[in-house]
Amino acid sequence: FLPETIISLEARLVCVWPSFPATMEVNLVSCPGIPAEAILSVRAGVTRRQAPISAGKPLRFPKIDGDQLLKVDILNKVGGGYVVLKPNTDGQAK
Repeated sequence: FLPETIISLEARLVCVWPSFPATMEVNLVSCPGIPAEAILSVRAGVTRRQAPISAGKPLRFPKIDGDQLLKVDILNKVGGGYVVLKPNTDGQAK
C-alpha cells in the first residue's frame, strides 16, 4: 500500500451493565488501498489488540482513565513458518 494511505478509526466507550467499568471499542471505519490480509494492530496503554483488516469486528480494550494515546500499526505478512520445540530430559527446550 502507499505511504499516503489514510485509515479512519472510531473509538468509543461501551458500558454493558453489570460489567462495569466501561470498555473502549476501536473500529476500523475505512482503509482504502490496504490489502484485506493486512493486520490492524492497536495499543492503548499496556494492552495490544490485533486482528485482520477483513475481520470487521471491534477491538476491545479495558477502560482507560483520562486522555490516552492509541498506537496504530498496519502489518503485512512477509513470511511465516513453524517451530517445533522438543523438551530435553532436564526440562529445557531445544
